[in-house]
Amino acid sequence: MEHTAAAPPKVALWNNPAFRALLYQAIVLSACVAAIVFFFVNTFNNLKQRGISSGFGFLSNEAGFGISEVISIPRLENGFLVFLLTVALCIAAAWGLSAAFRRKGRALGDSLPGLGLGLAVLVGIPALVLFATAGSFTAETYTEASNYRIALLTGLLNTLKLSAIACVLATFLTSPAGAALGVPSLPTIADVSTCIVLRHECRLAQMLENQLPRTRELIEIAFPPGSP
Repeated sequence: MEHTAAAPPKVALWNNPAFRALLYQAIVLSACVAAIVFFFVNTFNNLKQRGISSGFGFLSNEAGFGISEVISIPRLENGFLVFLLTVALCIAAAWGLSAAFRRKGRALGDSLPGLGLGLAVLVGIPALVLFATAGSFTAETYTEASNYRIALLTGLLNTLKLSAIACVLATFLTSPAGAALGVPSLPTIADVSTCIVLRHECRLAQMLENQLPRTRELIEIAFPPGSP
């Protein structure tokens, strides 16, 4: 005599934990979206009633302040646009080559021809396009008469430049080449904390020396070395 397994009892939709979890998440998400929309509309209406303009129209206004270090900002036109498109295509091509090599169980840099091909795609072709189109680049340099948009872009480029320099220096100083030059490493949190404390102590001593040049002399007169 054959016995068939009884079908599990059907659970009501409201008693299904997966459905209830999804429903609760949808309710919370809807409430957050509604609150954001409410605050945004309320703020916009209040600003409009008080005659305060909102938006990003101020970016077209004259900045009127100076920036000590400026970088020429190339415009997205002519040769620079062609160069950016070439870089994007070369990155996509390099990614495709890397994926093709991985499917064969190899890496693009495992062999000299593969490494040369990767460098040619990522460096050689963009360099040739840059050399060919550099004469058609048009750039804009920030002045006090420039608008806020150019000022923001100039500040962003300055920040990116300093960040790139810091990354390169940090990579070099923490490498074996930096150790060979006598640069101490900070492998642990305790070493980093000690370095920060010593830096602040040195900075404090310099500030006291600059603000109160005779502080050290007065302290030595009041408390001579070796005194209890």
